[in-house]
Amino acid sequence: FFRAFFELDLLCVPGRLALLIAGALAVIASFGLLLPLMFNHKYHVLNALPTPGLYREAVLADKLLFVCLSMAISGFVTAIQWQSLFPERTDLLILSPLPLRRRQIFTAKFVALLLFVSTFIVATNLLPSASLPGVMDGRWLARQSTWLHMGSHFAACSAAAYFVFFCLVGAQGILMNLLPASLFHRVSLYCQIALLTVLLCIMPLLLWIPDLHALMTTRPAVAFWLPPIWFLGLYESILGTADEFGVQLGNMALAGTTTVLLLAMLLYAVT
Repeated sequence: FFRAFFELDLLCVPGRLALLIAGALAVIASFGLLLPLMFNHKYHVLNALPTPGLYREAVLADKLLFVCLSMAISGFVTAIQWQSLFPERTDLLILSPLPLRRRQIFTAKFVALLLFVSTFIVATNLLPSASLPGVMDGRWLARQSTWLHMGSHFAACSAAAYFVFFCLVGAQGILMNLLPASLFHRVSLYCQIALLTVLLCIMPLLLWIPDLHALMTTRPAVAFWLPPIWFLGLYESILGTADEFGVQLGNMALAGTTTVLLLAMLLYAVT
């Protein structure tokens, strides 16, 4: 199942899709290293200011940017593999004659899918976790351990990515169990097209998030309806710099991720 994610029937050259995926991982990883370095001059200026207000707003906005970037890449990868989130009819026809239980087939598919998406999540978040705390370093940075800064970035951004992944798996599981087979394939294709279109449109808009720094301290009630803000709260909670509002958002991030994980596993079991 895991190898199948790197193969495509339309490509007659063996290993061509694997090379494309490896190239995509390299681009994502290099972008994750380049983007924090682009902020180097900004934080040099912000740390020279006499008050920390603007610095703290910018830090929150940039952290939110990386949370949203991780969510968008996870959603895009999951949408690309939309037709392979559950075992296909061909898989069952090939594997059913073997001494395998259907539960084993679905478990293997779920684990393989999780490993595949995790590869992109690690590529997206590993280098920024190492470089961003160093870029933000200065007199206004909270004096926690460097490892804590790195760990909080990786944990919060990865949790946000898994939240999107399990949401999409759960959404397809619901469609699969509610719709008849003939209608499901048509609706599923439309959903995949819509997801890819929305995610491609969102990608350029992410670069506007740092310009929203003035909104980072307003504490709007609508934040409880915005999952990216939940994981920003989780980020600050792990780091130990969150206020009561941030702790509530962090708890919502943990509850939301746990809920969609259990939903995805339940729908796999039901299916």
